[in-house]
Amino acid sequence: MPQKLHEQILAETHHIVFFAIDNLLKNIELKVYPQYVFNISEGWELKDIAARLRQVMNIHPGKPVKEVVRLVEEMGIIVYFYHSKTPKFEGMTCYTNKGIPVIVVNKNFPADRIKLTVIHELIHLVAHIPCIIEPWRETEDEAFQGAFGFFMPRNDCYEDLQNFLSF
Repeated sequence: MPQKLHEQILAETHHIVFFAIDNLLKNIELKVYPQYVFNISEGWELKDIAARLRQVMNIHPGKPVKEVVRLVEEMGIIVYFYHSKTPKFEGMTCYTNKGIPVIVVNKNFPADRIKLTVIHELIHLVAHIPCIIEPWRETEDEAFQGAFGFFMPRNDCYEDLQNFLSF
């Protein structure tokens, strides 16, 4: 996405969404949620981050992931469905001025793409944003790898894929 368009979307969401969220929550005492940090530079692998997130969300091994937005919001992260005027915008993660994490996702995408984008942004939130990232890292690729591992853990689908490939 062009930088100018990204900056425009960030400005819109900052003024409308983040200000409104902070304003709505100013008189509400929120539960303190754990903030997870999985530093890739310190040895966390994407498959392990994905597995740990599934564990945190109580998604049992071998079970499909349902209600992604609810599960992410139960971690204390607000998911905002943004009406983007361009299909080039998929999603982004930011913090409000009061430190509330928000995942902004383009509501005009199909449901499966929205779920992938929400987990992709969650990977950024736990593995990139709170960490010092080496400049050579491909953070977008890493976030997608983490999201793919979240939805299709190797151990859970290996046998099914082996059977599929043997036809």
